Amino acid sequence: MLSVLLPNLLIFSAIILFLYYMIVLVKENKINRKQNEETQQLLREILKEVKNKDSK
Repeated sequence: MLSVLLPNLLIFSAIILFLYYMIVLVKENKINRKQNEETQQLLREILKEVKNKDSK
């Protein structure tokens, strides 16, 4: 009984750890994407200001 249960528990725990790791990666990816979008927006605004100053 135990010889069947332990490998199954090991496989199950490996699957759970893998799923947890993937969820963490997805959350980090969403955070990074949001930060990248914010940075791009700031850079666009800075570029507009620089262009406006150059044209004056």
